[in-house]
Amino acid sequence: MDKTNKNLKPILSWEAPSYIKYERSKRWYIIAGILSFIVIAYFILTDAASGAIAVLLLAGVYMISSNQEPKKMQVSINSLGIKIEQKIYTFSSIRFFWIIYNPPISSTLNFAMVGKMGRIVTVQLGKQDPAELRKYLLTQIAEVEGRSESLFDILSKVLHI
Repeated sequence: MDKTNKNLKPILSWEAPSYIKYERSKRWYIIAGILSFIVIAYFILTDAASGAIAVLLLAGVYMISSNQEPKKMQVSINSLGIKIEQKIYTFSSIRFFWIIYNPPISSTLNFAMVGKMGRIVTVQLGKQDPAELRKYLLTQIAEVEGRSESLFDILSKVLHI
């Protein structure tokens, strides 16, 4: 076996959902429907039909997509970087990482990409041991300690969206 193939052997690997699917009650759907109706009515009354159409389309797309099950993704760490399905994020392209571990609410690996935009990639940990993952990643890239979930992430968990 040549050195290239040897480097691609997974050091850590796990399966994780692409996102967390929240259970929603009938009450949640009723409240969401009422709020959507109010926003649409406001746009219509203020003569902003494009806003009403946008909200209606967003609500429709959300309803369709929320009925789908999250895709199971294969995640692995090798000596070159982090592989999610077929996409490899090399360690040289990752600026830093942080792990949020607060089960059952949140359990994620997050990393910021190098570049002006500093795109953030978030991966569910599934059953992966966060201590073992952190220990290995510290040998490859910098960690940002004390970083927490974004306001959007917190709101999406609270509102189950």
